[in-house]
Order: sequence, then structure tokens, then C-alpha cells
Amino acid sequence: MLPAGAAAGTSATPLEDLRLTEEQVSEYTTSLRTASSEWATAEAGTVTLIVAAYDAGEASKAQADYTCDGVNDHVEIQAALKAVPAGGTVLLTEGTFNCAGNLQPGAYTTLKGSGDGVTVLKFPGVGGPRVRSSYVTFADFTILGTADLLVAQSHARVHNVTMTVDNSRIGAFYVWASNKVVEDVEFVNCKAIDCGRYGFINSGEGSPKLVKNVRFINCEAINCGRDSYVNTGPWVTGFDIVEKNDIDGAWIVGCYAEGNQESGFHLEGFSYLSIKNVNFKDCVSVNNAAKGKDACMFGAGFTTPKGCSLENCYSYNNKHGFLVSGGSISKCYDISMKNCRDDASWYGFMFRHGYDSSITDCISNDAERQGIVLSKAWDLTVDNFTMKNAGGYPLHAGSSTVTAAKFAGTKTADDPFAGGMWHGPVTDSTIDINAEGCASDTVICLENAERVTVTGSIASSSPDAVKVIGGSNVDTSGVVVSNAGDTLEWKPIAIPLID
Repeated sequence: MLPAGAAAGTSATPLEDLRLTEEQVSEYTTSLRTASSEWATAEAGTVTLIVAAYDAGEASKAQADYTCDGVNDHVEIQAALKAVPAGGTVLLTEGTFNCAGNLQPGAYTTLKGSGDGVTVLKFPGVGGPRVRSSYVTFADFTILGTADLLVAQSHARVHNVTMTVDNSRIGAFYVWASNKVVEDVEFVNCKAIDCGRYGFINSGEGSPKLVKNVRFINCEAINCGRDSYVNTGPWVTGFDIVEKNDIDGAWIVGCYAEGNQESGFHLEGFSYLSIKNVNFKDCVSVNNAAKGKDACMFGAGFTTPKGCSLENCYSYNNKHGFLVSGGSISKCYDISMKNCRDDASWYGFMFRHGYDSSITDCISNDAERQGIVLSKAWDLTVDNFTMKNAGGYPLHAGSSTVTAAKFAGTKTADDPFAGGMWHGPVTDSTIDINAEGCASDTVICLENAERVTVTGSIASSSPDAVKVIGGSNVDTSGVVVSNAGDTLEWKPIAIPLID
């Protein structure tokens, strides 16, 4: 799907071609369900009660069990939800429902609209759909206004729901684990568009606060937090997979993030959080860091601190394409990136303060500053990394060494957010890198590295293409530097810019 690698051809790949097909969405939705995802059913069967909107057609109203008048329509909907037996469905007709309270199905119940954009739920005050019972499904409607869709119980499915909501609550789609395990939660074809807060967020409190086996398939977060103040702070991301919760088992597949305030996809990396088995596959993250790259600490296509694998993911025009970041105490580890690519971000791939991770068959293309940065890191394996057309950036603030790839600690003066957290060398690591078209005379610079082996090829006529400053046991003899160029070819990708 993603042409990340030396692929022949010059025609651009449209962004739509990086998205999942309907068949793939169906396949992933089925295949990623585990034994704990078995959908229990109630013996009552499949009774359906119909609720008509005040502006629905006469045919719809004629078959309705409940008809709304356009004021406090949540009352009629909730009455239907209470009346329908377990295993049943409340079906909302076409039209607009004006709701001033929560919609909370009982166990084994479905609240279903007539289609995303066909059935519209408007919330002028605080409210929204609530999952507080097991085996609840929400599907096929649009939500506008002051609302969130809260999942606070296990076994929930949310399909084909679009939300455009303000900044009154923490997240549009919100999974909340408070003194419990919330597991088997599934979002498919859901969209958070022009929201004043996080698009999708998992969080929790107490003990346990575990989100387990959560799945986001073919979902979108676009322009979240970009144009409005958010009461949780200036850190709004499209997909916040970990905020204050533990997580064990997450799949983010075929999802798309664009134009969000801070990052597209994000996990907090606090040392006290347990993060395991988080998997990104076939995801696309473009034009984030919307509040300004200089103003963003992360501003990444993907921020992944630990316990994550990324495969076949794509980043475009973010501050950091792929960012692995931990603070002065929090260390990053257990990160695997394979067949991922960044185009045109300030930094393509940045790994700061961590260990025991790998970057394999990945590409940085047209990085405005540096294609890859490894800082305060050890036990890393970088294999077959391709860097093309990196602009280069000073090794440190005020340094005369400008380099396209930086393998050195980041000092406080280098980054207003650093605070010395990422000031440390690269140690006990192997780096295989192939580079060409880079604007700086120094393509690779290692400072104070210890026990590091670098191999690969560099197309450059500069005598300083590879620079080693300090350190010990640094072996760059396996790097071939030559004048040959234009050998690293792959199909470009056409990315539309947001307004």
C-alpha cells in the first residue's frame, strides 16, 4: 500500500490510495477481534423500535414507535432505549434530533441511525451517547454541538459515527477506565472533524485504569483543537492512545490524522504508565503541529514512547515525522518501526532518551532539517535507513557543524523543550544508512558516541560527509562515500495541503 522503499516509477501516488478499501476494513474488523471480543447476545432476540425526527418524512413518521417534536428529543430516544428488550435496536430515522441530555442504552442494545450525515444528533448543551453497560453498539449517525461519545464499560462497538463538537469536554470519542478494566472497544469508520478538543482519547484514573484490546480501524481525526482553546491545555492531538491510562493491546489500522493542534497520533510516556502491545499499521498523518512547529513540543505525525510497533505508516509535513521521546526520568523502549516513511517534516525520525528498539527499511525524504536524530540512546538497531534531500541543521545551537543526520545529545539551547532531558550520546548501537541529495557538507555526524558501528553509502563530494567528534569505539569504516547520486528512487506521494 505505501511505497516505502526503493520503488521504481515517477508518477505520484494519490493520498486516497494509501487508505483502506471497504474490503480491507471488513477484513481487519473481523481479524483483529480476539477471544475476548466474542459478542455476547441476549435471548430476547432482535426487536427494533423506531424513533422519528421532527423533520423526518411522513413515511418514516408513519412507521415510528416514537415521534420527536424537535425539543428535548433525547427524552423520546431514551424512552425507546429503556423499552427495547435486551438484544434489540433503537433505529433513528433520517432528520435532526435536538438533544439536551445523555443517550444511554442498556446491555446488549444498539442505537443506530439511518446513516452518517442522514441522521444528525444536535447537542446544544453538555451530553452525548454513553456506554455504561456491556455489549452496546452505536452506529450510523452524526453528532454536532456540545457533546462527547463516552465509553466507560467493556464490549462496545462504534461504527460510522462522525463528530463535530466544541471544546467543552476532553475528547470527542472518549474511552475512560476508572478503577476498572475497559476492554474490547472497537471504533470503525469513525471521524472527528473540526473538533475543539482531542478527536479520540483513552484515559483513566485509580487502580486499575487499564484499556485493553481497543481497536481503531479506518478512523479520521482532522483539525482537532486547531482553532479553539482547549480547557485541558494546549496539547490536543488527533488520536491520543494513552493519556493517563495503562494499555495492553491496541490496534490503530488505516487511520488518518491531519491538521491537528499538536500531533496526529500520540501516546504519553510517563514512567508510571504501562504501555504494551500497541500496533500502528497503514496509518497516515499529515500537516499536524497546526499551532506552529516552533510552539510544539511534539508536533509529530506519530509520538510513540514505548511498547509500540509501527508498520507501513506515513508522515508528511509535521514537526517530527516519527518521534520516540521520553523525559529525564521516562525512558523509551520496545519500539519497532518498519517500512515507514516521512516526507517534508522538520525532522524525519527522532529517537531521544531510550533503548532496545529498531528502525528497519524506513525512509526520510525532503526533511527540512534532519532526516534522522538519535539522542541519549543505546541498544538501537537502524537497518537499511534511506535519507534523501535532507536540508541539514546545526549539530547544536550556534555550532558550525551543519548535519543531515545527527547522532548526538540535544542540549537545552538546541530545543526550548529539552531542559537537558535528551543530552546524552548514542551508545552500543548499529546504524545502516544510505543517503543522497543532502544539502549540508556533513551528512552524518556522531558526537561522543560509544561503541557504535555505522555502515551504508553516502552520495557526497564533501570531505566531511562523515564526521566523528569525540567518543570511542566508533566504527565508520563500513560507510562508502562517493559522488554517485540519484540511485535512491521511489514513487512520490501526492499530498493535498489543508487550507
